[in-house]
Amino acid sequence: MSVFAKASASRSRSLKSILSGIAIVGAGALVLSACSTPGTDAPEQPGDREELTLHIGTLLPQTGALAFLGPPEEAGVALAVKEINEANAGITVEVTYGDSGDPDNKAYATTVPNLLAEGVDAIIGAAASGVSKLVIDQVVSAHAPGAQVPLIPTTCRVLSLEDRTDPVALLGTLVNQGVSNRLTVVFDGGAGDEESPIVAAGRAADEASHPELVAEVTRIRELGFLST
Repeated sequence: MSVFAKASASRSRSLKSILSGIAIVGAGALVLSACSTPGTDAPEQPGDREELTLHIGTLLPQTGALAFLGPPEEAGVALAVKEINEANAGITVEVTYGDSGDPDNKAYATTVPNLLAEGVDAIIGAAASGVSKLVIDQVVSAHAPGAQVPLIPTTCRVLSLEDRTDPVALLGTLVNQGVSNRLTVVFDGGAGDEESPIVAAGRAADEASHPELVAEVTRIRELGFLST
C-alpha cells in the first residue's frame, strides 16, 4: 500500500501542518494524531481557525486478481475519514474512490487520470506494488512542466529547461521522454551562489553542443524569441 502526493505549484502552510499529523498505516487506514504541541496558549476557538479541505483519491482494487482486498481497504479509508471529520479538527476530508484493477485489466490507466483531473491532493494505493510502479511517475509529476508537453500540439516545438535539483521536473521529463516535439536541457540550478536559475538555464542552453539542441536554439533565435 502506498500514498502518493501529486506535485503542486504551491501548498498552504496550514495544510502542511495538519497533514503532518496524518499517518498512513496498514490497509489504508488514516490516523489523525495531535496536530499541536502542549503549551500554555489559550485554546483555539472554532471560529478563529482556518477550515481546510483535503481531497483524497483511492487507487484500490475493485476488479482484477486482487479485488478481494478492495472492500476492507476502502472500509479502512472510510472509517478514518469519518473519524477525522467527526473530530472537528479544522479539516474536512473528502474521498473519491477509484479502481486500481491489475496489470492485466489496466483499470488504473483510467482511474489515475480521472483522479488527477478532479484535483485530489493525494492518492492512496495501490494495493499491489506491480500497479504502483506503473503510475507513481504520472502521479507525482502531475503538475510538472514537462508532464504538460503531450497537451501541446505536435506542430509546436518545445525547448524544456529543467533543473536537475528538482525531482518533480525530472520525473516530468522521464514520463514524456518519448515526445518527439521536445528537446530538454537539464541544468544545475544550484551551481552558482547568486545566479538565478533562469540565468543558469540560459547559460546551459547556450553552452550545449548537441547538434539537435544547437539547431533548435538557432531556430528559436531566428524567430525572434531569443536574443543573441
